[in-house]
Amino acid sequence: MTGLLASVLDITNSAKILLIPIPLRSHLSLGVQVGVALQNAGHSVWMIGPQDQQEKLKPKGFHYIPYDITPMYALESNMADSTARKILDPNEPGFGLIEKLTGVTTAMRTQCLSALNNEGIFLSLQGEKFDLAVSGTTVFLNCLLLIPYKYDIPYVLYQPVDTPWDAGVTSFPSFEPQLIVSPPVSDVMSFSERLTNTALTVAYQLVFQTYPQGDISEYQAIVAPEKAPISLAELRQNAVMWFITADNTCVEYPRLSSPHYRHIGGLTLSPAKNLTGDLKEFVDGAKDGLIFIGFGSTTIGSAVLAGLVPKLRIIAPTLKQRIILQFMADEKPKGFPDNVLFQSWVPQIDILGHKNTIAMITHGGASGQTEAMYHSVPCICIGLMEEQQYNCHKLVSRNYGIALDVHALTTEVLQSAMHNITQNPMYMQNVARCSAIMHDMPLAKQELTFWVDHVLKFGASHLRVSSADMPFYKLYMLDIAAFVTVITLIVVVNVFLICRCSCRWAINSIKRKQDYKQE
Repeated sequence: MTGLLASVLDITNSAKILLIPIPLRSHLSLGVQVGVALQNAGHSVWMIGPQDQQEKLKPKGFHYIPYDITPMYALESNMADSTARKILDPNEPGFGLIEKLTGVTTAMRTQCLSALNNEGIFLSLQGEKFDLAVSGTTVFLNCLLLIPYKYDIPYVLYQPVDTPWDAGVTSFPSFEPQLIVSPPVSDVMSFSERLTNTALTVAYQLVFQTYPQGDISEYQAIVAPEKAPISLAELRQNAVMWFITADNTCVEYPRLSSPHYRHIGGLTLSPAKNLTGDLKEFVDGAKDGLIFIGFGSTTIGSAVLAGLVPKLRIIAPTLKQRIILQFMADEKPKGFPDNVLFQSWVPQIDILGHKNTIAMITHGGASGQTEAMYHSVPCICIGLMEEQQYNCHKLVSRNYGIALDVHALTTEVLQSAMHNITQNPMYMQNVARCSAIMHDMPLAKQELTFWVDHVLKFGASHLRVSSADMPFYKLYMLDIAAFVTVITLIVVVNVFLICRCSCRWAINSIKRKQDYKQE
């Protein structure tokens, strides 16, 4: 018994973990945070990632297995450019729903075939014994789950959006809003909102979660033809545990969960570090407050920021506060007063955590929003795409900030919002309460490593609810509903027939009596 316990503890202290992040830029940074947390917990991390990021990630200490993701980069760039043009000019056609689905499907098939035909990946894994795989999952590249399936590696999944149906967890669209609903809804909905939310929740599960992934059997024929045929739904359902990474009880609306399906929002959170150099001098000198403006590193965000610059040139001289704008451009805009600082990159968490920062203007990215709440900073949110508009709506519904329509963003509207967010104490009070709640909870990285270690020690069979292995119709008791409906129909039909026969008998009886009297 002592030897068994020692071997279990040895596995958890130094497990070999295969990390397969979604390689798109924003998702990759989340995967890196997962890998660093696991590595800091004492595990050896092998990461399958984009080849153009290998040198950048070398200092992280991962065993790096590179592959080319040009098709997905091209898709990401094309969709970003199209969305940016549409935002700047509403008359632009942009990508329609069918075009998006077709484009994503084509790019993912090309990418899956490219990755799974990459002999370098499998040569690197050959002969290695992994204790666990940790894989990112969204509507992108779930074909990569065939890698742990091929080698019989148990795997956990992490993802930034809530998809409980995939894990066999009950979900109710009556109070759990779907990200793609437009306009966004909260967890308290009217009848029409619940109707729309229900329809799009079903559509998301049946179409967006399956159609763009392509034919999984085509990919399995390349990677693991010797294994039993498996569907995409089964691949995802077979995960021993799920982590939802963009969720927190005071940032997200509370949602149903399960022992094997855990919400650990805030993997990017950390205490703020001291600023240095000119940046420290500028922020420390913001005695009347600092407003930070950041729209991530995407083409869409850069395009919208370029449109904001002329408006800020008018607004900035009227403000007592200082402004830092993260703006990636070859040449810094001219004609701004001394209270505005343009930087190509800033340590966002360290800026948000500074005592002088009183507001953030953001595009509604999940990580940035969560970091702002954690450091008690109200937001002006200008959502650019579906999930970002949803994130902006959450801020408004909880009085954490102000949401602005990117298509109606005049100088006057922006100036009014900046004045309101800095002068109305309601926003700061509400955000401060959320920040206190978040600080009272375990950090997401601690939760992640705890549960990974727990699974390594004991497996996850004791966490997995039986609903995770149920087909959809059993989980939502559609068979019971069908049975009750049929029985009800049989009873109703029989009662109707009995009543009709009784009525006919009564009518005929009355007629016979009348005929008898007449005779």
